[in-house]
Amino acid sequence: MDRQTASATFPSAAAAVADARRFVRKVLADWGMDEAADDAVLATSELATNAIAYAGTSFEVSCRLEDGDIKIEVRDRHPTRGIEMPGVTASSGRGLPSIARLAASWGVSYDRRTKGVWFRIPRPGVTTGAEPAAAAGPGDPEPDALGAAVVG
Repeated sequence: MDRQTASATFPSAAAAVADARRFVRKVLADWGMDEAADDAVLATSELATNAIAYAGTSFEVSCRLEDGDIKIEVRDRHPTRGIEMPGVTASSGRGLPSIARLAASWGVSYDRRTKGVWFRIPRPGVTTGAEPAAAAGPGDPEPDALGAAVVG
């Protein structure tokens, strides 16, 4: 299995969102994955903004190459469960639906102290076949209304 990882921690400050975007763009450039950078940076920006706006804590961005995917996770120090989706007339809150459209998959994981929202996008130049997505099996996390896997 091909694995490569990079992570960085950012403060709960508006300027940290731009720093997180630069971090992801640089990591992907270092890995020769420039083609995936625009979608990855957009999704990371949404998740970093949410970490600051809703958790109000520092947050960690981690990037990992896993087989045919790039997995990026934004983990904050606020383990409250539940992610609110915007109503039809809401003036904000479109980030998670955007991530659902950009990513091959996404989800939320929890532990006692943190919450992580992650997404996967295909690695450029790696073909994984056009297999249909498998249904959740026994013990697999159930997807929510937007197809996110919830773990923890």
